[in-house]
Amino acid sequence: MSNYIEYNDKIAFHPGYYIKEIVDESGLTQKDFAKRLDTTPKNLSLLIRGEQSLSIDIAMKLSRMIGTSVNYWLKLQNAYDALTAEFRSEEELLEERKIFENFDYKFFRENYGLPDLPRKMNK
Repeated sequence: MSNYIEYNDKIAFHPGYYIKEIVDESGLTQKDFAKRLDTTPKNLSLLIRGEQSLSIDIAMKLSRMIGTSVNYWLKLQNAYDALTAEFRSEEELLEERKIFENFDYKFFRENYGLPDLPRKMNK
């Protein structure tokens, strides 16, 4: 998994993307950074790769360690979650449109009382 997701013209950055930059700029190994953050190297690695959501606990530890607010980190996670949910929703809508293209409107008109209107599909 990546610590960012590209979809159409948008990119959703996982908080791990920014944490990786901080670790890289600190000159510390991930293991040493994890120790200072009071977490396991595995937990930090999962977070950096975007395979785990940022917890409130880690957000608090990061904020103390580098001088940011807890809210800053939680907003990053929330923005990532919102964008990835939007991406999934758009993908589902595209899949549904593909499915509905195969349905004959006449069947629904005759069996479910839909009005006899021209079929319009937004593409």
